[in-house]
Amino acid sequence: MHQRLSGPQSKQENPSNFDNAQFLLQFFKYTILKGPHIHKEVRIVREMAQLLKSGAAPDRETPRGSGEGVLLIPGLAAGDYTLSFLRHYLSLAGYKTYASGIVSNVLPADTILPSLEEKIDLIYAETGKKVSIVGHSLGGAMGKLLSDRKPDKVQQVIGLGPVFNQYIGISPSLFCIMLPIAAYDIARFGREILEKELGLFKGLSKPAKVPLSSIYSKSDGVLTFKSCMRGDSENYEVNSTHVGMAVNKEVFKLVAELLHKGYKAPKARIHY
Repeated sequence: MHQRLSGPQSKQENPSNFDNAQFLLQFFKYTILKGPHIHKEVRIVREMAQLLKSGAAPDRETPRGSGEGVLLIPGLAAGDYTLSFLRHYLSLAGYKTYASGIVSNVLPADTILPSLEEKIDLIYAETGKKVSIVGHSLGGAMGKLLSDRKPDKVQQVIGLGPVFNQYIGISPSLFCIMLPIAAYDIARFGREILEKELGLFKGLSKPAKVPLSSIYSKSDGVLTFKSCMRGDSENYEVNSTHVGMAVNKEVFKLVAELLHKGYKAPKARIHY
């Protein structure tokens, strides 16, 4: 039984309240002072062992899809392979799953989103139905940005430990990994890419144009769970590590339930 909670509703809903300097100050504050402890992630070993023991197949109680298209987007520095177990599970549950084409999610989102928009168009044309997006961590943020650009072709966005608001509270250890990635992107694309990325992620606070669901964990060792919650999202708490959401069958089943709910239930009207 997953508890649905309301996300925080505050001035973060208006990204125009912040310039880039303020945004970066908030980022450092939530990283250095309030960031989670990475050691919590050691539980990933147990989560993987449990999945391998039970198998990545849905049980009889898992609701089935009818060939609807689902695009899966991996997290920071991760590739499509990290979501292979979830893709397999959802395929067996009756969905037509699609990989993002990302080998390692280290390039600026501004350079990746156009190809994902094309993939949304392709899936929509193939299935004849709106596409659901399932994104892990940074992939959740990219899913939200995609839905803002393609609300007419996106059914819903489901985030696994997603970055859904601009108060990004991360582990200091992850921040150390992000620094060389940022340096590489700046060296390759120029300093202006940083300005574009900040603009994109400040835009996460814009009201959602399609239904959003956030699956978060208070034992997340990478991302502060409040970074996953919004006032206009349905928020579901699970017992998982951050990385482990990609191999956790409790999470898999919840994703299947949310997909089924999104396609079978009448769509809630979103005002924007």
